Amino acid sequence: MYQWVEESTWGGEEPSMLDPVFTKKPEPPPSIQYLSPMGRSDHSSEKIHAWYSARRTEAKKAKDKTRKKFIKQRNDNNRQQYKDARN
Repeated sequence: MYQWVEESTWGGEEPSMLDPVFTKKPEPPPSIQYLSPMGRSDHSSEKIHAWYSARRTEAKKAKDKTRKKFIKQRNDNNRQQYKDARN
Protein backbone atom coordinates (compact mmCIF):
# COMPACT_ATOMS: atom_id res chain seq x y z
CA MET A 1 0.00 0.00 0.00
CA TYR A 2 1.22 3.47 -0.84
CA GLN A 3 0.19 6.63 0.99
CA TRP A 4 0.24 9.73 -1.22
CA VAL A 5 -0.68 12.73 0.94
CA GLU A 6 2.49 14.69 1.72
CA GLU A 7 1.16 17.83 3.41
CA SER A 8 -0.67 18.33 6.68
CA THR A 9 -4.45 18.23 6.22
CA TRP A 10 -5.45 19.39 9.68
CA GLY A 11 -4.38 22.73 11.08
CA GLY A 12 -5.04 22.37 14.80
CA GLU A 13 -2.55 23.11 17.54
CA GLU A 14 -0.10 20.64 16.02
CA PRO A 15 -0.74 20.40 12.25
CA SER A 16 -0.88 16.77 11.14
CA MET A 17 -1.83 14.51 8.27
CA LEU A 18 -5.27 13.14 9.18
CA ASP A 19 -6.64 12.51 5.66
CA PRO A 20 -4.33 9.97 3.96
CA VAL A 21 -4.92 8.54 0.48
CA PHE A 22 -3.84 4.92 -0.08
CA THR A 23 -3.55 2.97 -3.32
CA LYS A 24 -2.27 -0.51 -4.15
CA LYS A 25 -0.08 0.44 -7.10
CA PRO A 26 2.41 3.30 -7.29
CA GLU A 27 1.94 4.07 -10.99
CA PRO A 28 0.72 6.48 -12.09
CA PRO A 29 0.65 8.51 -8.89
CA PRO A 30 -2.56 10.41 -8.19
CA SER A 31 -2.60 14.16 -8.61
CA ILE A 32 -3.53 15.81 -5.29
CA GLN A 33 -4.40 19.48 -4.90
CA TYR A 34 -4.58 20.84 -1.36
CA LEU A 35 -7.39 23.38 -1.09
CA SER A 36 -8.61 25.60 1.70
CA PRO A 37 -11.11 24.17 4.22
CA MET A 38 -14.82 24.16 3.42
CA GLY A 39 -17.15 26.00 5.76
CA ARG A 40 -16.06 25.86 9.39
CA SER A 41 -13.92 22.77 8.99
CA ASP A 42 -10.31 22.83 10.15
CA HIS A 43 -9.38 20.10 7.65
CA SER A 44 -8.00 21.13 4.28
CA SER A 45 -9.88 19.90 1.23
CA GLU A 46 -8.15 17.54 -1.15
CA LYS A 47 -8.93 17.32 -4.85
CA ILE A 48 -7.69 13.95 -6.09
CA HIS A 49 -7.29 12.74 -9.67
CA ALA A 50 -6.37 9.07 -9.96
CA TRP A 51 -6.09 6.88 -13.04
CA TYR A 52 -6.79 3.18 -12.97
CA SER A 53 -6.85 0.68 -15.77
CA ALA A 54 -9.37 -2.11 -15.77
CA ARG A 55 -8.31 -5.23 -17.63
CA ARG A 56 -10.81 -7.86 -18.56
CA THR A 57 -9.41 -11.35 -18.50
CA GLU A 58 -10.24 -13.91 -21.14
CA ALA A 59 -12.27 -15.85 -18.57
CA LYS A 60 -14.31 -12.74 -17.77
CA LYS A 61 -14.90 -12.08 -21.49
CA ALA A 62 -16.08 -15.68 -21.98
CA LYS A 63 -18.38 -15.43 -18.96
CA ASP A 64 -19.86 -12.17 -20.26
CA LYS A 65 -20.43 -13.74 -23.69
CA THR A 66 -22.20 -16.74 -22.12
CA ARG A 67 -24.35 -14.46 -19.98
CA LYS A 68 -25.36 -12.31 -22.97
CA LYS A 69 -26.28 -15.46 -24.91
CA PHE A 70 -28.40 -16.71 -21.99
CA ILE A 71 -30.22 -13.37 -21.68
CA LYS A 72 -30.92 -13.27 -25.43
CA GLN A 73 -32.35 -16.82 -25.34
CA ARG A 74 -34.47 -15.99 -22.30
CA ASN A 75 -35.82 -12.84 -23.95
CA ASP A 76 -36.58 -14.73 -27.18
CA ASN A 77 -38.44 -17.40 -25.17
CA ASN A 78 -40.41 -14.73 -23.30
CA ARG A 79 -41.38 -13.06 -26.59
CA GLN A 80 -42.51 -16.38 -28.03
CA GLN A 81 -44.56 -17.23 -24.94
CA TYR A 82 -46.18 -13.79 -25.08
CA LYS A 83 -47.08 -14.28 -28.75
CA ASP A 84 -48.47 -17.77 -28.04
CA ALA A 85 -50.58 -16.46 -25.16
CA ARG A 86 -52.05 -13.71 -27.33
CA ASN A 87 -53.15 -16.21 -30.03
